[in-house]
Amino acid sequence: MKESDLRKSGIITLFCFLAGCGAGYKIPVVLEPGVKVEIKVDASKSAGALDHSWEAMIGSGNAGLYVREVWGEKILSHLEDAHQNLGIRMVRFHGVFGDQVGIFQGPGEYDFSKVDQLYDGILKTGVKPFIELSFMPEALASQKAYGFPLGYKPNISPPKDYEEWGRMIEAFTRHLVERYGLAEVKQWYFEVWNEPNLPPPAFWAGSMNDYFRLYDLTAKAIKSVDPALKVGGPATSQAAWIWEFLEHCSQAKAPVDFITTHGYGNEKTNLLIPQAEKAGAKIDQEKTGGFFYNEVRLINEIMARSSFGKLPLYITEWNSSVAYSYQMNLWPNDHDLPNDAAFMCRAVKEVNGYTDGFSHWTHSDVFEEWGLPGTRWPVKNGAFHGGFGLITIDGIHKPSYHSFVFLHQMGGNLIETRVNSPIPGIEAMAALDQGQLRVLVWYYLDTITKGETRGPLAMVNLQINHLPESLLGKKIIGFRIDQDHGNPFAQWLKMGKPAKLATEEILRLKTISDTSIRASELDHRIESADLSVKFSLPPAGVIFLESE
Repeated sequence: MKESDLRKSGIITLFCFLAGCGAGYKIPVVLEPGVKVEIKVDASKSAGALDHSWEAMIGSGNAGLYVREVWGEKILSHLEDAHQNLGIRMVRFHGVFGDQVGIFQGPGEYDFSKVDQLYDGILKTGVKPFIELSFMPEALASQKAYGFPLGYKPNISPPKDYEEWGRMIEAFTRHLVERYGLAEVKQWYFEVWNEPNLPPPAFWAGSMNDYFRLYDLTAKAIKSVDPALKVGGPATSQAAWIWEFLEHCSQAKAPVDFITTHGYGNEKTNLLIPQAEKAGAKIDQEKTGGFFYNEVRLINEIMARSSFGKLPLYITEWNSSVAYSYQMNLWPNDHDLPNDAAFMCRAVKEVNGYTDGFSHWTHSDVFEEWGLPGTRWPVKNGAFHGGFGLITIDGIHKPSYHSFVFLHQMGGNLIETRVNSPIPGIEAMAALDQGQLRVLVWYYLDTITKGETRGPLAMVNLQINHLPESLLGKKIIGFRIDQDHGNPFAQWLKMGKPAKLATEEILRLKTISDTSIRASELDHRIESADLSVKFSLPPAGVIFLESE
């Protein structure tokens, strides 16, 4: 897509958002009669490793939220939750150079007091920063160009003085090393900007070459503090500019330690295929491969053909849909619904083995690209509004959160799992790790690209064979996510969709979300090397089984 086309697309998108072109959410319809599905697991056969790359990092709104009263406390609490229960190790967010944080005070003058508050708070949660170097301080901006005018309105223009930008980056990096120590900061990552291929009203008011110039100066400034510090890019949407970025860095001798880009479930690989052709990479896409599988496989093919070879790959934003807010969506949105839990399982399986980090956008609904939840249209219904997060602003766990709990518990040693189903969307993984058996089954409806809103009930016969003797006598414990389990959104609808929840309502929904996932009817005692478990699985449902 040409830059001019992207610009037009952005303007049209903004118009539709403001006009309220909302598709909203769809509650799946369960059709009768059900269909029989066979799943066979062979515990004696290895199926490789589950890399847990999604635990490397997670996304989180913008830096200004972390230094704001009330909202800062909420977002840090949700981050600590994600670290402790989902295994998240790093966090990435926009706008550390925005005026809300206030680092740039003029040429050669910097105030690091709020950035210290920000990183001190994050490190206390047990999480490390994956630093996105954005956006432009107003006093350093070359234009009055802004992204997301209904939200925190970041300046997205190139600097009016590139050398001054470089000096700020060096001072910022040096301050981090002095405050936290080189050994600590060497474990962090520095990513240059966010989605520079998306013009106003999105994230960059310059050209591709302007971005490359910004990258070169930024990388040079970071490496001047210490060559071991890690810097990368291009942080593009839909894997744009990967080949061009690698070619530029090779020719300009600009350092690059890792590659970053983004992907969402309602996107396509149309920006990647021309790059793959330039690189001479294979572009045949397997019919069984979804968007994420095709994206990460093609990026790896492109990198392999560059002068850098295979670099660490971080997908620093991904989710089921790029849309959020039910009031203004151009596309369907499952962010609060059980179908999103099934999508997470599917996406993780698709990228397994291809990335070093797969960063869900975002961990919390504390987010303000279109305004703070509960404060204004189009996110006035703050309690549940279709936000990107796994956790609502009130700390309530969405179905997608529970899917990441299950994935975190899966272990790393996969065993052979085969699904025989007459309908699409039903998949499974199983793992036998350190004497623990775990099985994950999901039924995804493609609401995003195919408009699927209904499906037959799946009558599943799960056969697990060749279990080790160490599991004999142990109990299998079952959990569910569906319309009636782990789904606080459904209960919120029954409550009349209150925009703001009272304390007792929050506690009630938290309890419902966290306790209703337990499904004792799935419990079984392992009495031999072969185990059969039969259960029903509705569309947009997830089943998780684990041994004691």
